[in-house]
Amino acid sequence: MELVFAGPSLNKLEQEELIFNNSQSYYFKSTRSKSNKGKAPRHTIEERVCDLTYTGNEYLIEDDYASALPFLNEAVSLAPDCLVALGIRAEVHRLLNLYDKALEDINKVLKYQPDSVFALTNRGEVHRMLGHTEEALKNLNRALEIRPNNIRSLESRGALFQELRRHEEALSDLNRVLEAEPENTLVLACRGTVYRMMKEYEKAMNDLNAAVELNEMDAYALEQRANLFHVMCEYEKALADFTRSLEIEPNNIYALSTRAEVYRMMYRYDEAMSDLDKTLKIKPDTAHALEIRGATYRMTAKYKEALETINRAIEVGSEGPFPYVIRGEVYFKLGMKEMALKDFTKALEIESTEIWALCYRAQIYYDMGRYNEAIEDLDKSLTVQQKEWFPLAARGAVYRSMGDYDKALSDLNAALSYKTNDLHDLQFQVTALQNRGSVYRIKGEYEKALADLTEAINRDMGTVFGLSTQTIVFTLFERAAVYDKFGDHDKARNDIIKTMQIGIETIKHVKRKLREGEKGESKEDTGRSDNVVEEENGNMTANDYNSPADSGIGCDFASRSESP
Repeated sequence: MELVFAGPSLNKLEQEELIFNNSQSYYFKSTRSKSNKGKAPRHTIEERVCDLTYTGNEYLIEDDYASALPFLNEAVSLAPDCLVALGIRAEVHRLLNLYDKALEDINKVLKYQPDSVFALTNRGEVHRMLGHTEEALKNLNRALEIRPNNIRSLESRGALFQELRRHEEALSDLNRVLEAEPENTLVLACRGTVYRMMKEYEKAMNDLNAAVELNEMDAYALEQRANLFHVMCEYEKALADFTRSLEIEPNNIYALSTRAEVYRMMYRYDEAMSDLDKTLKIKPDTAHALEIRGATYRMTAKYKEALETINRAIEVGSEGPFPYVIRGEVYFKLGMKEMALKDFTKALEIESTEIWALCYRAQIYYDMGRYNEAIEDLDKSLTVQQKEWFPLAARGAVYRSMGDYDKALSDLNAALSYKTNDLHDLQFQVTALQNRGSVYRIKGEYEKALADLTEAINRDMGTVFGLSTQTIVFTLFERAAVYDKFGDHDKARNDIIKTMQIGIETIKHVKRKLREGEKGESKEDTGRSDNVVEEENGNMTANDYNSPADSGIGCDFASRSESP
């Protein structure tokens, strides 16, 4: 290794070439034929600095950053103007997340070599890790002005564009890298992530499978494939990949918190909380982990804890709409609809196409009788995701309440044509069935109405969640009306009696929940409402039992998966 010192001994181009060439041993993972490890130190300062820098670089190649640092520190202490040692130490500092020290070293290199592609790229990466996207892009653009085909600069800028969701620009950079290095697993995994974010799942899977096949120990590729399985609701496969990734990198807080999200989607709450505890022990204010923990508390009906946790996530800088969607849902569950409406609107200010914020806000508009606004939100959600069954079912429910029965039936038929195995989706298909049954009853198609309403009731009784009390009572009232049309008054009377029995059980449930809340012993959420029955003058009354006119559109989105 030749050393590069600040000063006039070499011109800038020669110095840059030496630094760039020396750095390639790390970036392209090439091996050296000789090793300085264990050799007796040489005598002159230049020889000693060379040996120390060389050894530090070897440890860097082996990803042993902690071992590399002492050698590089000694090299710099002996020769503070050795640009190679400073450049390599900056890389080690960056990989150890010592960003301030990395910037200090890089700036020293750039003071003497302002056109150093190596240093500009490294500084761009440091700023990217610090979230300074404008500075990162400025440095990477400058590096690529000097060397348009520099692989590492293209990799870094492609990754930055991916984080900024500038998908086409990301693909342009990453494709150029893969033309030169088709087996670059990092870039394959990164491009797969871009395709996932673009919802081009087949292309994403091809890239991620290729990356894992090339290197089964690539934790990042496994993590990103797990994310793809997660989005595709293939939770067992996602869990397997996250677990393999964490065997390689046990303290990867993103993989831990995202595996917790998968456990949450599988209703394995204890395992989800275990992963979140590990994550928050490593880094207490990890926003993503706090978001998932808040959503898990929501799913287990621990609303106080959910609010505290989501508020903390927002305080520490949580980005994106997800925390506002979850907090809005908690407010919705607590009957605080104005607060919920503010949060869903805030989520949509961050991401105007956030489908669950649109659906939830539609639910609130529906409850307020603002049907046109509800339809507007549901229309928008269906332009984002045309084959999503729930907005169709919800819009069908709104059209039913507006008296537009043909449109209602069209949407509800389309919603019920989609097949799903997800428990929460199956639960909310019950809402679609009872709304369609209601439309059939109104249109005088009593056989079809009876079939749908009975199926809705049977499915509800067979789930571990159950519909809201208001909704199941609506369904029983609707079926009673159908039985009455058939002249089967005994069955009609039985359904009405069941609604009264549910009212009694609901009062018991409310009192139990109130006692549990006082003790801080909230149980897992069954999906049943705590606020539908009151006691007036010693008599039981159901707030919404007076008429079967409205059942709601049945939102419950904390169970839904968010894209990582």
